[in-house]
Amino acid sequence: MCASIINNNNNENIATSAVRKPSKSKFEHHVFIERLDKVIDVYVLTELLDRVYSEKHEWAQIDGKIAKIGISDYAQEALGDVVFVQLPEVGQEVKQDEEIGTVESVKAASEVYTPLTGVVREINKKLEEKPGLINTACYTDGWLFTLEYTKSEELKHLMDEQQYQNYLKQNSAVLTYKLTYSSVVTIKNLLKSKIMRSTHLKD
Repeated sequence: MCASIINNNNNENIATSAVRKPSKSKFEHHVFIERLDKVIDVYVLTELLDRVYSEKHEWAQIDGKIAKIGISDYAQEALGDVVFVQLPEVGQEVKQDEEIGTVESVKAASEVYTPLTGVVREINKKLEEKPGLINTACYTDGWLFTLEYTKSEELKHLMDEQQYQNYLKQNSAVLTYKLTYSSVVTIKNLLKSKIMRSTHLKD
């Protein structure tokens, strides 16, 4: 029995050595880990996230290699009632942060920027007759166009829902400070001007 055990162990060792893969160098291992990280990042961004946002308030909803693009609720609310939309052409090649359209409202007009690099595959034709869909359903029927994006790494630079909400809060605080400071300066200048006019009249 001892002899058979030894032989079995030898056979197992031989079988194990036969299927054992050659060891990778530290460099090859590092490259493998980097590639794996990239695959995981792309999977998380394209499969697990609902929407991602740019700092210019465009959103992208990812479905495989296609991204549906629109403007955020914050953006449509800031614009007011939308009356006209100019969209890119199907087949048009665009680069991340490139100006590719315009959204006009009764009180303002705003450029539309693409949050990703790629090729425009479809535009929302409903907006030609019903641009107000951007106000009433900016994340559903009010989307602008779809894009076959070509640079997955750009997704890393966009924000998820929580990050975008934090971004809005931070920028709202900055805007409030600027408006407050501007108002104080304006009031000071008005008072100064009034005092100078009063002094001038007395002289």
